[in-house]
Parts: sequence; structure tokens; C-alpha cells
Amino acid sequence: MGASGTENLMAEAFALVRQGKLVDAERLFVQLCQQNAENDKAWFMRGVIRVEHGDTNRAIEYLRTAVRLDPANIQAHFTLCKLYLSRGNLAEAIAQAGTVVELDAEHGEAWLALGSLYADAGLLQQAEQASRTAIRLLPGVAEPKINLVNALISQQQQDEAVALCKSIEQDGPAHAGIWHSLGLAFKALGQIPEAENCLTRTIRLEPNNAAAYCALGEIKAAKEEVSQALGLYRKSRELNPACPRVHFELGKVLLPSNSARHWRLVEQVQQDHRYHDIDEACDIAKELAKDFQYGDTAVDQALVRFFDEYDPSQLYPVEWWTDALMQFGDRRQASDTALRSIYSTVYSWSLPCRQALDEIAAFAGKRLASFGSGTAYWEYLLARYYGIEVSCHDMMLRHRFTPMKKVLHSEATIDLEDTIFLAWLPAEAADSSIERLLNQIGAGQKLVLVGEPADDNGQPRSCGTRRFFQYLRDNFKTRAIIALANYAYFEDRVELLVRE
Repeated sequence: MGASGTENLMAEAFALVRQGKLVDAERLFVQLCQQNAENDKAWFMRGVIRVEHGDTNRAIEYLRTAVRLDPANIQAHFTLCKLYLSRGNLAEAIAQAGTVVELDAEHGEAWLALGSLYADAGLLQQAEQASRTAIRLLPGVAEPKINLVNALISQQQQDEAVALCKSIEQDGPAHAGIWHSLGLAFKALGQIPEAENCLTRTIRLEPNNAAAYCALGEIKAAKEEVSQALGLYRKSRELNPACPRVHFELGKVLLPSNSARHWRLVEQVQQDHRYHDIDEACDIAKELAKDFQYGDTAVDQALVRFFDEYDPSQLYPVEWWTDALMQFGDRRQASDTALRSIYSTVYSWSLPCRQALDEIAAFAGKRLASFGSGTAYWEYLLARYYGIEVSCHDMMLRHRFTPMKKVLHSEATIDLEDTIFLAWLPAEAADSSIERLLNQIGAGQKLVLVGEPADDNGQPRSCGTRRFFQYLRDNFKTRAIIALANYAYFEDRVELLVRE
């Protein structure tokens, strides 16, 4: 086919695209590629059409062919960026967005994407600079400002972050997602009235936003407005029952939502006291179970039965725990949240499976130093059954199983002979002070981490922060990952790490 014939066929194919007849258009673009394998525009359009059909693999294949034939095709690079992001491939997404801004330094959407992508990769300074550029190129757009706020918060640049948040709020964005992001930012900055207002606006604009209900519930719980928090968490769970965060937070308010006597028991457990013996802890758990009202008779009965039969002085394998959790009914309903409420209050957040304790003992050696120990139940078991010398520290002392020193992470001192133990590090504790603690760990020294890991993009699920998990990736090498028995929708595990 001659040049004029190719041009006519291309014109016909593009006309079909404009008419929305993508199947017919694609057939013509395929024909054009068969006639001339170097036709970059036809390959590009085949990639675009495959995107529309949700065929990511072939879309990437065709778009990569297009940029090989025409490296200056900005639209192809940016489309590849979005496709790689959808697959969780941050490195490739960043590379493609980087190519776009090399070709066009004024491409605001690419700078916006880079601001988010760099943050996801833990490259906070780059995220900050990309977001500032996007703000300049996209005046009046809130998203790059939100990206900048998050980058500033992660770098402890609170004053500028607060001022920027207030400016976004004054702009009065109409998009629910912006109000949601703004609410989370205000919450992270400790600007609670502003956070509450933004999250309330989010729900008004988007009544099915499960995450906003959960975040607003956390604010109500912190203000001890328990009944309101309970209602918000239940609404969040109704909208998204597979979200672990809401089950985690719901479990914390289920206890105080019960009777006054029940609440007094919960408050008692929060006071500075070392258990006289294991039976004292066992009796408290039984009392809490007897007085607990989950709202489902079968669950309430399973709870009483569990603590009547449970012997906290024993080690139980994963299989035993799995069977115990099954007694709380359909896992999709996450009714084992009732068990988690009491077990985490008296014993620990994660279930201490014997296989995991065996692995920790073999890895740790003779001495283990725990920071943020809570009740120190895992540490108690490691000392009792494996003869490990444990030292426990926490920023706040409560009922506990072993002696414990009250010390802030920022003031604690690490002995280079110890294996370090961290379990269920709450987000508010995973700030720069934990880095000052971990910076004391020497090369080759060991770290045991118990809790939920970050997701594939480095985003925390229920504990820790993005910055904390990035710090681990940058400074430690994983030696082993040990599965635990898990409550519904949770992915607790033990990770054994060594400082590089």
C-alpha cells in the first residue's frame, strides 16, 4: 500500500475511534502494523485501545513498541506510567513519569504523578520537590498540595503542612477525595477539630466512603465518645468488611461499650501493675468475657468458652489457634473481633503460636530487649519456656507479665549484645524517635518484628508507618518470615531481620 493508502487507512481508523467504534478501529490499526511494523502511531493506538479493554499486558507490550519506535511519544510514556502504577510496579512507573518530564519539563500531570510515586517509594525529598513543581504548573488543583502536605508531614515539617492544609480547606474543594485526604492530614498533624470537620464533609459528599467513617471513628474514640465511635466503625465495617483497620479499631471500643463494671475492669488493666502470677491475668480475662456483650449470643458463648478453656501458661501451635478462631463463626463476619478485644487487652495483639516462638528463640540467642512491650506476654513466654534473658521497656506501664522499665524510645539505650524485639508498633510511636532507637543497632545485630507488614506499596495496614517500613527496607535484611494464626482479615506475622 502506498503512502496515500496508509494515510487514508489511518484517517479511517481515527474516525472510528472518535465514533467510539474501538473494535473496528483496532482491526484497522492491526492491519497498519502488519503492513508496516515501524508505524509507531498505529502501535500506540493499539495500546490505547487495549487499555480501554482492560488488557494491561498487551497494552504495555504495544505501548513499549510505540516508545521504542518514537522515544519522544510523551502520551505513550505517561500511559505506561499509569499502567505500571496499576500493577504496583513503582520503579517502572517512576521511570516513565521521569521520561515525560525530561521530554516536557512543564507537564504538570506527570509532576503530580511523580509527587505521589516518590512518596510511595519512600523518596520524601523528591516527592516534596515534584509536588512543589506540580503546584506551580497546576494552579488551583488540590491534589499536588495534598501530596506536598503528606511529604511535609513525613519529614516533620509541621508548620508549613498546617498552613498548606488550611489554605486547601479555605479553597472549599468540591471533591470528596480531597476532603478525605485533607482530614487525614489534619488528623496526622493533631488538628483534630479541622480533621473532624473535613471527614464529616467527606461522608456528606460520599456516604459510602468506608475509610472516612473509620477515620472519623478513631477521632471519636480518642475523645472517649465511645458510642459514636462504635456506630462509625460498624458503618465502615458494613461498607467494607474486608478492611483490617476497622476490625482493629472496632475491637478497641467494644470493651468500653459494655457495662460500667466491665469498663472499670478495662481501666484497671491499664494501670501500672505486675501480675502476681499467670492466674491473675487469666481471672481478669474470664471476668471480661463473662460481662461482654457482642450482640450475637453464639459469639458471646464462644468467648466465655474460650477463656474457660484457655491456659495462658501453655504454648499452643498454629493449628490449635486456627481451630479456636473458627469457633466464632463465619470468618467473613469477623466475629473473632470479640476475642481480639479481650485477648489484646490482657495478653497481646498477635496470637503467640508455638512454631513462631520456637523460631524466635533459635534466632534470638540468649538475650532479648523489647521496646514498646505492652503486657510483655510474648516476652514472658520466651523467658519461661526458652530460658531467654529478656529486658522490657515501654513508654507507659500497665498490667504486665514481667518487670519493665518506663522509658521513651528516644531516651532508650540499646546493648549491642541484645536481639531487639518490637511488636505491633502503633503509628503514633513509629516516628523519628523509633529511628533514633534503631540507629543504635549495630551491623549484624538482630531484630524481631511482630505485627502486620506494610502492603506491596509500602503502605501500613494496621500498625507502623510508611516511613518506618521504608527505614526497615533501607537498613535491614529479612532472614525469615513466620506465619501466625490470624484473626479475620489480618495478616500478622513474625519477621526476623538483621542490620546490614
